[in-house]
Amino acid sequence: MLIKCVVPECKPRYFGVQCQFECQCRAGETCNDVTGKCPSDCPNKLWGVGCLLSSDNYYNDPRGINYMGKFANATHYVNGARTHVPCIPWIKQKDYKTFPDGGRTEAANYCRNPEDYTNTWCYYNSKLNWAHCKLDNKYCVTGRFDVNCKKECHCSGATEDCQEKNGGCQTECAPHFQGSTCQECEDGYFGSMCDRTCHCSSGICDKTTGHCPSGCATGWSGDNCQTDIRGRSAFTLSVGNSSNRADHKPCASHSGVVVSGAVVKESCTATGRYVSYQRTEDGEPRLTALCEVVVIGHPHICKDI
Repeated sequence: MLIKCVVPECKPRYFGVQCQFECQCRAGETCNDVTGKCPSDCPNKLWGVGCLLSSDNYYNDPRGINYMGKFANATHYVNGARTHVPCIPWIKQKDYKTFPDGGRTEAANYCRNPEDYTNTWCYYNSKLNWAHCKLDNKYCVTGRFDVNCKKECHCSGATEDCQEKNGGCQTECAPHFQGSTCQECEDGYFGSMCDRTCHCSSGICDKTTGHCPSGCATGWSGDNCQTDIRGRSAFTLSVGNSSNRADHKPCASHSGVVVSGAVVKESCTATGRYVSYQRTEDGEPRLTALCEVVVIGHPHICKDI
């Protein structure tokens, strides 16, 4: 029997601190539940974090200087009549160096604004013929802010939207976040979600990486002091047919010290509807409900017992 506890995560296709954003990745793909990054390029004419943005718009970017959508038609006027003409690749033009994508090749034939004009634009048949792309500046979806909606609001209210441009909250910052835009981790926490605890011998850790300049506290190791090397006492597995742990009968035990992160396998041949796990730490027995039990490769999700 292999015992494994699972940390709660967002359900597939959702991401963010409160799992409130549904990414729009390609069919069959799901995004990273923290960053919203999709495994491959965004489908159709979508772009941005979690593929949430429409290529018909740029966001909090009045002239579209940071636009990286997939719109590729300019508005051209002939004898006063408006017509749409397809953009040609930037690689065929002079070497502009201010593409948000990184270069002319990455910008392909999409509308861009490499010379900071009043709107996005492109060439449509040669470097002598160019026209503006009529895109609109839009607000971000609820819960996101900044140019291209790249930042997430971290307000204390679960449904509170922050200020569109600067991310300020009307109430307080969510737990473990601080600063005028609630983007910085409080002292003692780090990571993109500020949900990881520092374990430094003194002082605070780097709020992005968790690195401790002073070294790790006793019982912790690793580059960011997240490896728990404190000993854990022996444990016993018990099985029964009721939710009363007192009725459970021991079926397996482990007598050695178990280091956090290690995998321990013990054989248990008992049958029953419930499994309980008991370990002894600091001389006191502690009962812990299992959050996932994997038996002969088949997962069974259990409620607290």
